[in-house]
Amino acid sequence: MSAGAVLRMRARRAVWRHPVLFQPLYRALARAPHLAVGRETKLVVEGFPRSGNSVFVTALVHAGVSPNAIAHHTHAAAQAIAGVRRGLPVCVLLREPEGAIRSLAVRHGAPVREIARDWLSFHAGVETVGHGVLLIPFETAVGDPAAGCAALNRRFGLGLAVPEDGAAWRAAMAADVAALEADRLRVSLPDAEKERAKAGVDLTDCADLLARCRAVHARLHARAVQEMRALAAPAAR
Repeated sequence: MSAGAVLRMRARRAVWRHPVLFQPLYRALARAPHLAVGRETKLVVEGFPRSGNSVFVTALVHAGVSPNAIAHHTHAAAQAIAGVRRGLPVCVLLREPEGAIRSLAVRHGAPVREIARDWLSFHAGVETVGHGVLLIPFETAVGDPAAGCAALNRRFGLGLAVPEDGAAWRAAMAADVAALEADRLRVSLPDAEKERAKAGVDLTDCADLLARCRAVHARLHARAVQEMRALAAPAAR
């Protein structure tokens, strides 16, 4: 990655936690400004890159949410903060830092230390809104998105159409996500070659930051698991 690209990462990090700065800049500069929180937004879904964002947004569309009603894929904590301030349902997808850092390093070739700083910045911003957001673990977002949608229903009363038999639903979702991969849009699905590349990413240079990332993740993941269990409890009775 070029020195200029690294500088852009640092500049973005400086504003991506502040809605008053993020919103006008994103709408002016981004290729998809409609993804930012706006007047038509009914639901906010955000997460650090490589955290199951595309899979879960696809699940929500299959559950009946209009794509134009979802603010997503900006990977900015400012989105979650803006959504909470507007009283919107907000969920944040939470992936453990090693996996996210390795995956993003393979995808974009960014220095792992800069990615680790981005991971910390994003999640520190999310923590500022406390329990105003629903945290959905990565393993739920990609492995059991129906459970994630059901949790959104119970937390925010959304009325998403979550099928009892999710096999056909998951197959349709997989086809949509695979189509995005084929078009080389936002998705990069795992395969053996990518897994080998991720395993080869050296995280030594960000060991100190990674320790901080792990501490933040442990705190947020414990909260996410506790809330997901609490929201699932009525269905188990």
